[in-house]
Amino acid sequence: MKIKLDDGAFIPTRAHESDAGLDLYSLEEREILPRSAKKIDDYGRMAEVSIGETFDTGVHIELERGQFGWVTGRSGLNFNHDVICPGGTIDQSYRGSIKVKLYNLGTEPYTVKKGDRIAQLIIESCAYPEIEIVDDLGNTSRGSGGFGSTGK
Repeated sequence: MKIKLDDGAFIPTRAHESDAGLDLYSLEEREILPRSAKKIDDYGRMAEVSIGETFDTGVHIELERGQFGWVTGRSGLNFNHDVICPGGTIDQSYRGSIKVKLYNLGTEPYTVKKGDRIAQLIIESCAYPEIEIVDDLGNTSRGSGGFGSTGK
């Protein structure tokens, strides 16, 4: 995988050789306010703020055909600070900087500093099936049973 870094960006790393994900580092410092936080807006009014913030990593990647990147959270941020990353897909053709959205589900503000590990990048294989429109699909024992169809 080819990687290009913006000025000041950090090379993605694995803590251990066998780790599936490459740690992504924040290129910037910002505080993530907790859920239901309020602040004074530019007009002097009390306003609720977003619990999420987007962080730039300054990392650009070039993947091979049949690959995609998956950005996912770090368990330490989740378990220790209630900060989560909902994840996202990086298509093979994307060349922009990888950005990470983080949400603070806790009760205290959390500060991300430049150089903090904020997410993981996992490279996956994917297929490109041809789309065929049909009148019927094959039968299975599940059929169209949805969420909770097998019990609690």
